[in-house]
Amino acid sequence: MARSRRPDPVISELQKEASRAQLELVKAVQVPVPDAEELAIEPAAAAGDEQLPVEEAVQGRWLSAKGACYIFTDAMTSRLTFEEPLGADRGRLHG
Repeated sequence: MARSRRPDPVISELQKEASRAQLELVKAVQVPVPDAEELAIEPAAAAGDEQLPVEEAVQGRWLSAKGACYIFTDAMTSRLTFEEPLGADRGRLHG
């Protein structure tokens, strides 16, 4: 029977990786997530009876207790884009 090309696992490395992942999980659980009541949404399109495609439904200005951002279709790339102000005279985050 042919021997497998898969390397044998190194138990100590797997245990280190499991410990690291556990620490990251503990940190992630501590990050606050806003409730639905904390969010205020101003959709770009008027809310009507028709269902909008997801790409259109998410566009607009999004506000929360933590800040605001603007989601829109970028004219240069024709892809969804967001802008988030970084504060007075500090510019904006664009992605």
